[in-house]
This record gives sequence, C-alpha cells and structure tokens, in this order.
Amino acid sequence: MTTSTYVSQFDALTKKAESFVQSLRSAKIHPSKDQYTTFKAFSLRLCDAAAAIPVEIEALKKRQAESCEEGRKLISQAQLGRNDLTHLKNRGVFARNMKLFFGGPQDSAIDSDTIKARKRLTRERCDRICKLNPDGLISWAVAFAPSLWTANLMSSKTFDCVEEQIEPQDPVVWPSEIYDVLSALGDEDPLRGSHKYQEFLKGKSDFSEKVSKKLNYQLLRTKKKRRRVRISQGNAGVLQIDLHRRLNPCHPCRIVNWLLRFQLASMPPG
Repeated sequence: MTTSTYVSQFDALTKKAESFVQSLRSAKIHPSKDQYTTFKAFSLRLCDAAAAIPVEIEALKKRQAESCEEGRKLISQAQLGRNDLTHLKNRGVFARNMKLFFGGPQDSAIDSDTIKARKRLTRERCDRICKLNPDGLISWAVAFAPSLWTANLMSSKTFDCVEEQIEPQDPVVWPSEIYDVLSALGDEDPLRGSHKYQEFLKGKSDFSEKVSKKLNYQLLRTKKKRRRVRISQGNAGVLQIDLHRRLNPCHPCRIVNWLLRFQLASMPPG
C-alpha cells in the first residue's frame, strides 16, 4: 500500500471511532453485566492500539530516514534530469522502460524458480509504476534504466521511497519528442495490443488537457485583475484611476476628454 492509502484508512478509522463515541453518548441501551465487561475489554484493546500508533509512526519515520538515502539520491537525479530536459537523451532506455511497464518481463519455459520469482517481483513493480500519474510514470521512464530498478537490483525499501516521491508537484511540459515516441510505441507491437497502454495514452491526453485548462483559467484570472494607472502630477500627489470600474464602459473619446479635463484642472493659473 502507498502512504496515501494508509492516510486514507487512518482517516476513515478515526472518523469511525469518533462517530462511535458520539453514538455511545446518546445511546439508550441497557447492557447486561457481561456486556459491560465486554465493552471494557474492547475499550482497553482500543486504547492500547491507539497508544501504539504514535510509537509506530515515529519508528516508521526513523526507518524511512535510514533506508531512503539512496531513494532521495535517485529522486534528486530524476528531478535534475527533468528540469534540464530539452530532448530525449536515450530513446532506447525510454522505450524499453515503457514496454516493460506495460508488458512486464517475458516468461520462458526454461526459467528457473529463482528467475520466475524475480520476474514476478519485477511484474509487481511494473504494475505499481503504471498506477503513478502520467508525469510520474514518464519521469521514471526517462530517469532510470531497467537495469537500475528491476528485482534484485533495487531494494524494496528504495523502490518504495522512489515510488512515493517520483511524481512531480507541478505539471511537466515534456519535449515533443517524448510524445512522438509514446505515440509510435502505441502503433507497434507489443504495445499496440496493450489495452493498458492505450488507456495510458488516453489518460495522458486527458491529464494534459486538465492541466492546460487549469493554466488557462489561472491566466484568465490574472488578466481580469483590476489594472490601475498611476498618473503623477508633480507635488500634487498621485491619482489612481480604476480602469476596470470607470473607464472600460467608456468610449475612447470620452476617456481622452476626461484626461484632458483633469490635466487642465490641475494646471496652475496663468
């Protein structure tokens, strides 16, 4: 499970416990002696579990700090590469990653039990990578060669750390070459027949469209902000004119006349 899943479950559990407390306060029930004993036993178990949660969270924090050093280095590497990316530096690695993500390692009749177990773990990692958002998945495919992250090559703790942090906080504008490669891979085997990959391409398109709409909306709001013109008149101070409220409805000639009147009125006599 991802951290988000744990947070979601913890939130649901907390709300359920709080709801139960509220319900118990207004309950009109008449428990028997044995039922009161059962209530007490359950409440003690719940108290013990609740007291253990902060302890386990601190232990988790300590374990993560110890085990995530390598993961943080890889994330830093991915972020630097993403920020400096102007073109796809290694098409071969990118294409191999995409094929592996969505197709998994190919099985063979002569695989030993050890190789089968390794491929099974790699396949599980591929499924987890495919659940990242499109920018997170592409970031992974660009930054890490398969020889770095497949089973027996990257530890489970490091993989977990990278998986948690690989998704960029802000939308990424990828070089057009990446979109060309993604499209080309979807037109040829083995990904041409992959429903999961075709869904990814559609999801990437929808994701990009949502990002574009959000950016356009923010730009529109910026343009609609009230603009102010400051007209300085020497020592007479500064007059602020709210163009959005006063001048926008006016005909241009009326605006010019208004400014001329203001200029004449502010001139010293004689």
